[in-house]
Amino acid sequence: MRSISNNAPAIALSSALLGVTGAGCQSIDNNPPQDSVSAAQPERISANLAPVQGFAARYIGSWAPWTTEVSSTPPASITKLPAHSPDAVFGEFSFGDGTRYRAPATPVGFMLDESRERFIIDSNRNGDLTDDHPASWMVERRPVMNGEKTAGTVTVRSDVATSSAPDANSWSVALFFPDPATRKEFNVEHRIDRYRDYATKGYLELDGRHYEILLDDGAVTGDFSHTKESPRIEIELLVDVNGNGRYDHRGESFTVSEPFTINGITYEIASISRDGTRIELIRSDKSVPEVPPPPDLKAGSIMPSFTVTTIEGKQLRVPQDLRGQIVLLDFWASWCGPCIGELPNLSAVYQEFKDKGFTIVSVSIDEEDKRQEALDLIGARNLGWVHAFDSGGWQGEIIAQFCPAGIPAGYLFNATTGELIATGDKLRGQALRSTVHQALEIGGKDLE
Repeated sequence: MRSISNNAPAIALSSALLGVTGAGCQSIDNNPPQDSVSAAQPERISANLAPVQGFAARYIGSWAPWTTEVSSTPPASITKLPAHSPDAVFGEFSFGDGTRYRAPATPVGFMLDESRERFIIDSNRNGDLTDDHPASWMVERRPVMNGEKTAGTVTVRSDVATSSAPDANSWSVALFFPDPATRKEFNVEHRIDRYRDYATKGYLELDGRHYEILLDDGAVTGDFSHTKESPRIEIELLVDVNGNGRYDHRGESFTVSEPFTINGITYEIASISRDGTRIELIRSDKSVPEVPPPPDLKAGSIMPSFTVTTIEGKQLRVPQDLRGQIVLLDFWASWCGPCIGELPNLSAVYQEFKDKGFTIVSVSIDEEDKRQEALDLIGARNLGWVHAFDSGGWQGEIIAQFCPAGIPAGYLFNATTGELIATGDKLRGQALRSTVHQALEIGGKDLE
């Protein structure tokens, strides 16, 4: 990912507050309108897309925040200020026309007035913050670092124009920041994070098959433009290849600057319009291996089989070696605050049901240099179930078979039949106990 001016990625803080997202998995409609796809000629395929505004990050299922520095001094891009508290802070970020190739875009200025719970962005790009409406202000409690406490995290959203031109289109941008005490504790007092809350989606016909597609501007540039002569590395094309109603990272997410293969045919993206509402592809003469999407894992489907080496050095075949039990497969990491926040629930449920046919297999995606921290945590918390590591982090062989949207991620299954019983929110928080109890009561049938 690329840094633009004062816009550095903010993975560390966001991992602490929110966990880390991996692949995007979200329900979508697979019935394309008849006029949404056109094939200009066999070697050039085009499609029209429509904007998705607001909460697009949840629709896509993954996001990476970018950092913006703030200070008590307004930047030059702000020419007029409304009344504000003495402790208000200001900042700016590049966005929209000119961000990528052309002359630098005029920065977007903003003011954070925390005392008054106001966040104003120069959404019309005229430098005057007195004629902009305050952004929506939403406070949530989120786990922090080790999951032992929570912090109030403010999220604001605002539509921001891509230029100062009267006919410029606008995109929804979200910014978030934890409460003052948390910012001070983690030494992030002078920054906030932002992410794109927009996308464009449509339908594309490839070799006689219709696919729902989505363009993702993950780097929050506000500019989707791409040509083969001026390629983009930040924009991704998401394709629901297997038609299961969601976008999986593996086999369904493609960087627009690289060729990709679907159903044995390799394509290249010839161009994308600046506003992301038009895309053109061509068949490529290059040879690129096809990456299949992960299995469609939902209640009632069959669990993938795999073998892990436990932290005691024993080989464990899943699910074969666990027959006769209801098993929770749990992906986590020692640096993931929400993962640690779930440990009390896991421990309580394990202690209650371990003698009634239930167990847990926790697979950590900690890299080699973090494994001792994970082992120390397992020992200190007396987490007595099965533990193992998946070498390679997010690229590990085990987690790649599941492709979760983020961690923590759980899969409850019947080890005798191999059938999945439940996934997702039914295995988080207080819902975990009732889900496990019900699974044991009804003999491990799916609960969806």
